[in-house]
Amino acid sequence: MKKCKECGIEKPTYDYYKHKYSKDRLMYVCKSCWLIRCKVFRDDNPNSIKISNKNSYLKKREERIRKQKIYSENNKEKIKAYSIEYKKKNPEYSRRTVLSKYGLLLSDFYSMLESQNNSCAICGTKFIKKSDAKLDHDHITNKHRELLCNGCNTSLGLMKENKEYLLSMVRYIKKWEQ
Repeated sequence: MKKCKECGIEKPTYDYYKHKYSKDRLMYVCKSCWLIRCKVFRDDNPNSIKISNKNSYLKKREERIRKQKIYSENNKEKIKAYSIEYKKKNPEYSRRTVLSKYGLLLSDFYSMLESQNNSCAICGTKFIKKSDAKLDHDHITNKHRELLCNGCNTSLGLMKENKEYLLSMVRYIKKWEQ
């Protein structure tokens, strides 16, 4: 048992952090008092904390990058399995990432889905799952357009969004109509 110098309460030794320079090798304040002190300091000195964290990161940056590369090379299957599991548990994560490229939020996606009556803007196929809706975008301007089914989105991409190719396909289909 040890008495905390801050709160004055006598507590078991496991309620104190270790301190190698004190006689009993424990800090003079209990863990809860120490955490309160740390929080007060962080709240009072946000800029110094930010600078300290940045300097600490920069000192060890190269080492961290090297260790991360080694870990990635040695654990490819583990990382892949984790990624697959994460995407299953968080299906909206990938969608949020894609949407953010075009300056859209998840709420924007849902309002587009609702305004399109939950169906493809080209063929009208109803989306069974939200993941069936693909955000179409112009590859030149990078502006988003509407939600398409996978088939229509892929077809546009394969045709390189070229109107002449598409019109040529229409003429071809009409030529062979019976």
